[in-house]
Amino acid sequence: MNNVEEELSEIILEQGLTSKVLMKIRENLPSFSEEFLTDILAENVSLYTNYLLLAEFLPKIWKENTNSSENLLVYICGLAHRFFYLAREYPLGKEISENQ
Repeated sequence: MNNVEEELSEIILEQGLTSKVLMKIRENLPSFSEEFLTDILAENVSLYTNYLLLAEFLPKIWKENTNSSENLLVYICGLAHRFFYLAREYPLGKEISENQ
């Protein structure tokens, strides 16, 4: 774990995953390991409501199949849950509303 990851871990433990922390993650994205990002997001994001946040970081997390985090399945399930819900509610041919 590098210094930026340690600093963020401490902030998240104290304050949670705030917008300030998310901005810092976005600014320093290349310096984070896939495992760190997976663990932070899977443990601190509501998997059922913040699926867009999970989708935003998916390209960094799912890279060359090198992510060895134990939370990778939890992360992917958070995304899949929402997509399966949408597939059930809006089958092929049914128009999806703008807010979805």
